[in-house]
Amino acid sequence: MYAQAGLELYWLHVECSLDQTTCMPRLVWSYTGRMWNVDLTRQHVCPGWYGAILAECGM
Repeated sequence: MYAQAGLELYWLHVECSLDQTTCMPRLVWSYTGRMWNVDLTRQHVCPGWYGAILAECGM
């Protein structure tokens, strides 16, 4: 589970597909221990969070 700061950083880089069911982030920030990790991904399924994610997806 991402920390709140992790969620904020994570969603800064989220772009949603046209059908608004999948997110295609350019950068994915994850917090492990005491370090931030940046991973490049081609596609990432949107997690089932209903606050920031729906706003980011324009829903």
